[in-house]
Amino acid sequence: MNYSVVLVSYNSRETIGKAICAAKLMFPAPNEIIVVDDASVDQSQKIITESLLGFNSSKFISNEVNRGQSYSRNLGVMNSSHDFIIFMDDDDLSLRNRAEIHLNAFREGAEISYVSSVKKYSNGFSAEFVNSDFTSSSRDEINLIKYFILGREFSQNLRLYSPSCSLAVNKKAFLRAGGFNIEMRRLEDIDFASKCLQLKLQIQWSSKTGVERQNTFADDKSPLANLLGEKQLLKNFKDIFEIKEYFIAYQMIKFRYAYFAKNFIWLVINLPLIILILVFKPIKIKSILSRLNHDLKQKK
Repeated sequence: MNYSVVLVSYNSRETIGKAICAAKLMFPAPNEIIVVDDASVDQSQKIITESLLGFNSSKFISNEVNRGQSYSRNLGVMNSSHDFIIFMDDDDLSLRNRAEIHLNAFREGAEISYVSSVKKYSNGFSAEFVNSDFTSSSRDEINLIKYFILGREFSQNLRLYSPSCSLAVNKKAFLRAGGFNIEMRRLEDIDFASKCLQLKLQIQWSSKTGVERQNTFADDKSPLANLLGEKQLLKNFKDIFEIKEYFIAYQMIKFRYAYFAKNFIWLVINLPLIILILVFKPIKIKSILSRLNHDLKQKK
């Protein structure tokens, strides 16, 4: 079963060489590695060229202007030669076993496949994002979309994650879904998973870890970028939400922005509204406490 790796890079001179090396070491090895550089202004392009030397089948595409990860991933897929695609980020490492996990999912009939991951921080703290072993069915799609976008519980103890760095796709299914939304620079991965669910594509999540993620900082990961991404995501699937669900989700978006932007004045002014939301949706208390605990650990 042949597959291509699509890896998008932007100003990643510190990490891109390691990411490409990890792609080469996967087993079975990729039949093709496609790197799309999104108009880097550091030494990334030189490192990419050097890192691809000696690999039998590789393509290096360089955008003239910065177009974002969605556009660049779509471009990589359009230039791929094989039926299956594994996506990689420029600051993450795919583990040797990753390809086999995805290929097994495709052999079992999945059209979209996610592996689990572990995220590492500079202070030594790490967080595991372990999926439940789960395959979607046509009766699940609305509840799963609400799970991803609204944080609504789907079933007890079910845990599913959909970052693009842990994603692999059947190329035909990817094209049917229209690829990643090029208007989105954040949360395009959740948008893509939700579109696939709407189309009733079969998605398989694996509990096996296939990616080691690195916590990095960039402008496209800022509180404002997240705010815009969350608003667009909510708008894209507005028709499937009840009015109360939409209202609460919109307020939680503003709450998260104020928290990450350290806008404590907004938090104080809107405290009564936040308390009211938590009264109606006590499950949000658990997610808030989990976030606070996560942030405390990575700062130690």
